[in-house]
Amino acid sequence: MERKPKILIIDDDRPILQMYAQTLREAGFEVLTEDSGEGALACVIQEKNLDLVVTDIMMARMDGWALLDRIREELKISEVQLPVVVVSGIYSEDLELAAFRHRANAWFTKPIKPMSRLVEMAKTLTGQKL
Repeated sequence: MERKPKILIIDDDRPILQMYAQTLREAGFEVLTEDSGEGALACVIQEKNLDLVVTDIMMARMDGWALLDRIREELKISEVQLPVVVVSGIYSEDLELAAFRHRANAWFTKPIKPMSRLVEMAKTLTGQKL
């Protein structure tokens, strides 16, 4: 049996976290969730076969930028090895440009509508058929 792509979702807003997780599970992905940047970093270190990370930007203590920087710089995991999608409740061109400066693979503004956009991006970044 083929392994389902594994996605780690990070958001400190539980309803949004659950909505993303449910949507991606229904689309055939294995989903892990964390509600903090620190928990997510530990998960990235422990889980050797993650295929994608979807992270909120604005979180207490370790925000999405710090998480992304630690994945790319400290852990030396490239955009090809582990794609990262960043999500923010605020849109500005500066934030979108910052996402790519921090070496994110994609950017979404919350709420993601329709949610099929997240599924399509997840399939694209994990090499699944659309």
